[in-house]
Parts: sequence; structure tokens; C-alpha cells
Amino acid sequence: MLVVDCGGGTADLFLCRLDADNELEELTVGDGNFAGATSVDTKFEIFMRNKIGLKAYRDFKTKPEFHRYYNDMEMRWESLKRSFSGTQDEHFTLPPALVKIMPAEKAEALQDMEIHVTDADMRSFFDPAVEQIIDLVRKQLYKARETGLAKVKYLYVVGGFGCNRYLQQRITSDPEIASMIEFPVSPRRPEAAVVRGAVWCCINHQSIKSRRARKTIGIGVLRHFNPAIDVREEITTYDQQNPTDLSRAFVSKAVYCFLTKGQAVPYNAVYSRSGFKVYTANQSTINVTVFASDSVPDQSNVPGVTAPLRLEKSACTELGTISIEIPPAPPGAPLPSFAIEIGYGRVELSVRIVDENTGQQWSQFLNHGSFNIRAPSSAAA
Repeated sequence: MLVVDCGGGTADLFLCRLDADNELEELTVGDGNFAGATSVDTKFEIFMRNKIGLKAYRDFKTKPEFHRYYNDMEMRWESLKRSFSGTQDEHFTLPPALVKIMPAEKAEALQDMEIHVTDADMRSFFDPAVEQIIDLVRKQLYKARETGLAKVKYLYVVGGFGCNRYLQQRITSDPEIASMIEFPVSPRRPEAAVVRGAVWCCINHQSIKSRRARKTIGIGVLRHFNPAIDVREEITTYDQQNPTDLSRAFVSKAVYCFLTKGQAVPYNAVYSRSGFKVYTANQSTINVTVFASDSVPDQSNVPGVTAPLRLEKSACTELGTISIEIPPAPPGAPLPSFAIEIGYGRVELSVRIVDENTGQQWSQFLNHGSFNIRAPSSAAA
């Protein structure tokens, strides 16, 4: 099923299916934009400003003597917007006092201080947002085909803006959409559908079984110096016995990916990588920087590799850095190595670092997931 949630500010899409246990699995990376009902309001406001002039409109909206008239216009507009199905028009009567502050040419253009909003005007207010939403629906349906679904069984249009008949008709009558949907559905109360679904899931102790990762997530690491794209000043680590050997030089410009954009992520999933080592005994801290990216690591040249690989930092956005102190090791003891876990797949996102030797913890929120850093007990002082 494809859920199209059209609200006041945004339109958000979610393509999913029910598995054998009647739990939801997201099939594609969700999508959305700011094509909500407020964008229709903005078009109407621009229309009114053009009709009476910018200064007159500001006064009409803000001055106390016009409040009653402006509030009446807003209420009538809201009713018209909600009920519009593609053919209605409306007349808005302005207060006589407003003509005194309007530009003369605009006042002369009005008849009896009335502004006629035609059905064509109304469609011009709606169509930019409607076209964006239709484009989002098409994209999700084509993504569904890429997963092997020839047709999506149900299309749900919900949300406050989703109540609008014109929007519903435009979506379901689009030829491309109609060819990829079996049953378009409009619930009895589209504006309450999302809230009712959330409450139902909470009461019945259900959650979404798996989602699709919105971003590629990883941590900053070193990579070999590449003279084709790097400069020597960027080298951070090299062979101290042979500092001119560029084949053993490293730059801090790579991101080691734990999971990739579009990857199925089970609820409360944890992704672990081990073998992060401290290479010098005098190192007292480790900085772990988490990155996110819309890019996906290229695995085409690595046969048989299914685990995420690496990206360049230039293709990523830094989410945050955690610094931890390294416990001192006894003379002759092996240098510490660390395992790092990234927790992903829940709504609440946080960072937690745990020193397994002392139990000390560091916590911090991130935008896309949580991660833990564990020092193995073998590294204890």
C-alpha cells in the first residue's frame, strides 16, 4: 500500500506492505516535500495582494478597524479551500473604507468592492502543490516497480489537505498513477487517519517491523594518500621510519559506512564494526565523528562484497563528534582496540559511548541514529 499524507505544511509518502505476521515493512525510502495546504493559502494571499495593492493588503490584514472583515474573508476562504472540487468560484466583498488606501487604478478595476475568484483562479492556487504531490506519487510507484511490484494494491490519500476532493480526483485520475494502482482508498476521516493509526499501534503494542534508511551512515576514518586528488599538506599519518614513502601515508578524508541509504533497517537495529585500533601508546583520546550522506558506496568493482564500503567526506555531512579518553595500558600490554555500534531504526535518536572497563558513559543526541563505543576488557589498566 502507498500512504500519501497531505497536511497543512507538507506531503509525506510511505510505501509498505503487511508481512505474514501482519506487521508493516517499508519497501522504499519515503519521500515528501512542502506541498501542503499552506502553499495554497500563499497563492490566494498573493492573488489578493495583486488585486488591492501591497500596502492596502497589509493594512487590511493588520489594522484593528479591518479585523472583522479580514477574519470573515479568512473563514470563507478556508471553507472554499476545503470544499473545492474543481468548479466552484466565490465573491469576496471588501469594506468600503479600504478603497481609500488602495491605489486608484486598483480601486477602479473593482465593481462594488467585490473580488471575483473564478474556478480557474482556484485551480491556479491548487495546481502547483497538486502537481508536486502527483510527481511524488509517481516516483514512489516507479520505485515499487523496481522492487518487483507491478501494481500497488491500495493507495490511501489522508491528512487535512488529503480531504480535498480536487486533490483526490487529480491524484486518482492521473493515467500513470491509475495504471499502477488497483484500489484508491479515501478513509471516512482522512484528517484523523494518521493519528488513529498511531493510537491503534500503541494500544495493540505494534510497530513498523522495518524501515528504509533515509541516509548512508558511517564514521570518519583514514585512507591511503592519493596524489591524484590529495595534497601532501593533508597527510595526517605516515611511516615515521620512512616519511617520504607516500604508499604508507594516510589522509583523514574517508567515511567508513555502517549502513547505506535505502537499506532495510529492522526496528531497533544495531550495526557493529570492530577492529578500530590505537596505534601509539601515548595516545590519550579518540575522536569518533559520525557522518550522513545521500550517496551510496560503489560496490560494483568489488565482487561478492555485500557489506557497506567507504565514501569520501566531501560527499557527506558531519552529524557530530564524540571524544573519549583511552585508559592507560600497563607496560607491554597490547594497545586498546574498539568496537563501534550504530543503533538505527527508531524514532528517538541518540549517541551513547560506554567504557566497558569502568562503566562510564557519554550521551548525545544525533539526527539519524545512536552509536556506542566499547573498550574491550583486555585493554584495562
